[in-house]
Amino acid sequence: MTSPRAPKTARQFIGICLVAAFCAAASLSSSAALAQNTQDGPKAVEAVPQELQKLMKELNALTKSIDDAAKVIGGMTDPKGAAKKTEELRGLVGKLLDQAADNGTISQLASTASSYIDKQMQGLAQDTRFTTDERQMLLSRWEAKKRQMQAAVSDIQSARKELVGLLGMLQSREDLLGELAKLAEAETMIKIVRDLATKLRDSSALLNAVLGSMKGAGS
Repeated sequence: MTSPRAPKTARQFIGICLVAAFCAAASLSSSAALAQNTQDGPKAVEAVPQELQKLMKELNALTKSIDDAAKVIGGMTDPKGAAKKTEELRGLVGKLLDQAADNGTISQLASTASSYIDKQMQGLAQDTRFTTDERQMLLSRWEAKKRQMQAAVSDIQSARKELVGLLGMLQSREDLLGELAKLAEAETMIKIVRDLATKLRDSSALLNAVLGSMKGAGS
């Protein structure tokens, strides 16, 4: 009477064993995952303050870069600032033209230097403190200095005239010079904007990393 029931009992036993084995495997898997989380959790938590400190430093530097960029570009685009630069250049050119004029400072200093040598030679010719040979030796050397001075004066007069001509050309092309200066400033502003964009992206990347660490520490 009991033999027909045996297969059913065996099937039930096998089923119970399979369920038990599955439960055991699931338990082991859960324990391993918990252990891994327990090990990784403190590392993630400890990393967050360090990354936040790095982020704060990065953001402080970024705000300063933004302020500096705004200040530079603001100064370049300020009409009053451009007008001031133009006036400064105009005043500088005018002063140089006065100094380089025919009877200006350059010509006067060259004349003063030449006169000094002439006076020294005239005084030495009548100086009785030296012997004839000594006086002749000194006069010979002063004569050499006079020739050198004459060459130097000729050189500076030529350079002076060239400078006057170029300054006159600069005055006549003042408007063009102003536009070229503005183009140069625009190039500088482009570089400032591009550099700032790079810094913004760097800060965003660091911020994303910190947010990712915070999410990992909270899981």
